[in-house]
Amino acid sequence: MLKYLGFVFILFIAYVLIAVNAGWDSFIFTWVEYVPYKDKTIHFFLIGLLAFFVNIILNCKQIRLGSIDFLLGSSLVFLFVTLEEGSQFFLENRTCDFFDLLANYAGIFVFGKLAVQIVSMKKKTVG
Repeated sequence: MLKYLGFVFILFIAYVLIAVNAGWDSFIFTWVEYVPYKDKTIHFFLIGLLAFFVNIILNCKQIRLGSIDFLLGSSLVFLFVTLEEGSQFFLENRTCDFFDLLANYAGIFVFGKLAVQIVSMKKKTVG
């Protein structure tokens, strides 16, 4: 069930990115005005949840770089958001912000850890 929800969330994120980059005024953005520290909070939760669902979809598969293991899903989201935030240098209606990137990375880390906990609990109940 979480995997299906993950695919829906990925489509939602794609829509949000397209809408923001195109400068569309969407009903989805109206609720953002009520979120405390809205920009950084939204980055933390949206990108964190994206990492969570990508890791769930990939069953928390890990890759090894040198002697360190990384979650593949978190690594893919890390790469994606770094490139997406960097691309904002070239878009008139967007602003590249280092602190947005930090909020993204924090979300990736926290929600990646949560995905690992959920997958390991699921493996214990199945196995």
